[in-house]
Amino acid sequence: LAALLLIGRRGRLGVGALLALCLLAPLVKETGILVPASACLLLLFTHRWRLAVAVAAAGAAGAGLIVAWGAVVDWPVFLATMQAQLARHATPSSPFAFLMSLSSGYGNRVPFRDPVWYAGLLGLVAAGVVCIARRRLREAVFIVPVVAMSLLMLAVSPGLVTQWNGWYRLAIYPLVYVGAAWLVIEIGRFVVLSGRAGIRRRPATAV
Repeated sequence: LAALLLIGRRGRLGVGALLALCLLAPLVKETGILVPASACLLLLFTHRWRLAVAVAAAGAAGAGLIVAWGAVVDWPVFLATMQAQLARHATPSSPFAFLMSLSSGYGNRVPFRDPVWYAGLLGLVAAGVVCIARRRLREAVFIVPVVAMSLLMLAVSPGLVTQWNGWYRLAIYPLVYVGAAWLVIEIGRFVVLSGRAGIRRRPATAV
C-alpha cells in the first residue's frame, strides 16, 4: 500500500522510498516481488519509463540478494529448502479459483465468506472498464496489484486446496474493499446525476 501511495510522488524522497520498498519487499517474503512488479506496471501505464526500469531493477536486486544469501550460507541446503517450500504450498489452479472460491480461508478454521469481497470484485471489473476507456491511474492503482496477485497464484504451483491458502487474499483485501467503495460511490453519483437530469427535463408547472 505504501508503494502504491508513493507512485504519485515525483520528489527525490518519494522516489527513494519507493525504490527502497521495492528492494526490501522480496526480502520479507518471496511473494513480495509483487510490490515492484505492480509498481512497474503502474509506472509504465503513466509513461514514466525510467522510474519503471529503476523499480524493476530494485525488485530484481531484492530477489538476487535472497539467492546470494543462500549461496553464501549453504547453497545445497538453500536450494533443497526452496524446493520443499514450493512443494508444500498448494495454490489454486486458476486466478478464478483464488478470487471466487467460497471454500477459501485460513486453514479449515477461518473461512472467508465475506459478501463485501465479491462486491469489491464487481467494483474492480467495473473500474477496469473505466480505467481502460479513460486511461486513468486512479483506478489502475487498486486494480493492477489484485490482477498481479491472482496471476502469481496461478504461476506458483498447481493445486486446488483453496481452503488452506486463502490467507494470501489478505495482501489484496484492502484493495478489493477500495473496489467495493468505488462501486458504491459511482452508483451513488449516477443516481444523483440522473435525478438532477430528470428534474431539468421536467416541464414547469403553471401556477
